[in-house]
Amino acid sequence: MAERTGLATLTALRSDGRRLAATAPNGDLKVWDTTEPTKPHLLIRLTRRHRVIAATWNPTAADLLATLATDGSISVWRMVDDRPPQEMMRLLMPYGRSGKLAWFPDGRHIACATPDGVISAWDLVSGARQTQVLGDRADCLTLFPGPDGLRAAYRDGSIRQPGTRTRHIQPITAASWSTTGALLAVAREDGSVEIRDESLRTRWTRAVSGGSPLLLAWYDDTAMVAADRGGRTLTAYDIAGRARWQTRLPGVPTGLSVAGDILAVGGCGFAPWIVELGTGTPLSGLPS
Repeated sequence: MAERTGLATLTALRSDGRRLAATAPNGDLKVWDTTEPTKPHLLIRLTRRHRVIAATWNPTAADLLATLATDGSISVWRMVDDRPPQEMMRLLMPYGRSGKLAWFPDGRHIACATPDGVISAWDLVSGARQTQVLGDRADCLTLFPGPDGLRAAYRDGSIRQPGTRTRHIQPITAASWSTTGALLAVAREDGSVEIRDESLRTRWTRAVSGGSPLLLAWYDDTAMVAADRGGRTLTAYDIAGRARWQTRLPGVPTGLSVAGDILAVGGCGFAPWIVELGTGTPLSGLPS
């Protein structure tokens, strides 16, 4: 079971790896300067009435961070160094109070998937909701807006991809699209991980844990990391299913985020655990 005190419930690295947003169960969000991954330091603390449950950095404007709160509001914040956060825009989700949040590559549109199966997308210049794509009524585990459209994977095994009808695999507990959307990693209740191609054919399957919950994250299209929450380990696999490295964690992992050559892991407290992706070498917050 995950520890209940001081858990960071999400981590979100900026694409350049120089900023990290992390939250805890009280809903506060902290932004860390990770320019030097071995010495992250706190820049900003954001306290809201409603707790933050999702956060994502804009891919084209480095100082913009979008957050989703439990009241269904999506806020876009300007986060500049250690200055007070400036709320630039607020949107209200029409359905649901939790979900996944992701920017489109153009940095102008943002999408949110909620548990009722609805995916909404907004044009942030006009503030208008542009599309509403009906999915299945299940939790969305990962949302990937690519240049060709939206991809989404749901807990019941429903998979949405551009240009195709919703397809179905067996139920899953975690999912992550590769950086181009060409590959999908999924975890199952038995603790195994599968890699599937664009046609959802299985490339390989590996037993990672004895059934404890897993977290998944890709770097490039060449490798992915699985975090075993029960075993408190990180294991990197290449696309052939070969293990590259394994690193032990001092606590239960609660979130993964990748940028450049570093991996940020959410865990106890706000302070991030940071790992070098190529070798699994601990850089900050972990025993070396």
